[in-house]
Amino acid sequence: MKNITLSLAAIALIATAAQADIKSKSFGGNAKLFYGTNDAGTADLFDKASSYGNAAVHVGGSAAVGSCDTCTTLNYGVTGVSTMGLENTLVGATWINHTLEDAIWIDTLNLTFNPLNGISNTTMVLGRQALDTPMVFSEKWNIAENTYDAAVAVNNDIVNTTLVGAWVGRSNVGGAKTVNATNGFSDDSFDDFLGAQGAFAFGAVTKAIPNVTAQAWYYLAPSYPANGDAAR
Repeated sequence: MKNITLSLAAIALIATAAQADIKSKSFGGNAKLFYGTNDAGTADLFDKASSYGNAAVHVGGSAAVGSCDTCTTLNYGVTGVSTMGLENTLVGATWINHTLEDAIWIDTLNLTFNPLNGISNTTMVLGRQALDTPMVFSEKWNIAENTYDAAVAVNNDIVNTTLVGAWVGRSNVGGAKTVNATNGFSDDSFDDFLGAQGAFAFGAVTKAIPNVTAQAWYYLAPSYPANGDAAR
């Protein structure tokens, strides 16, 4: 029997959803197969030593939590990656760092809601999610995107202006990373982001000037790992 390990944030979200009415809003998925080869050094194009490959499957969706369909939304998603045995014949490496073992992990599990409904146009997103800021972001070009355990607040009370505040606690910045083969299904790949205390981001995006989008961002990392793990 395989073990399942979840973060405290994931457990809290599941517990919250289990005690509320849930109505599915969307559900879907996709499958990808990536192959790449490089003519470098002593290896030629299509040589096993200079080629890399991956297959990935993603399934996810969203659901309304509670009696109000637009008040609180539960977003969820699971990604699985595999070499499909290609390492035995065609490739010697993978697109994301999960060694040559198959891996599956929860890439999205969050609640989206307005904590000041009727008072302020503010949206909170709590839990595992993709991020889109200039220096902390999810790379969607890869076969599986990196996501973050974070708390994000977005405010649009100012006309043509969006204010953002975020705390980021953990991430699989390097992709899936190494998943414990005895677990198979695990979020062990999510490490502390920029130190045990996490990092903060504050930003403002405005279109107050016609035909111009201006942005200003400030990042605060109380603790930065000396070994540079966060740069993977």
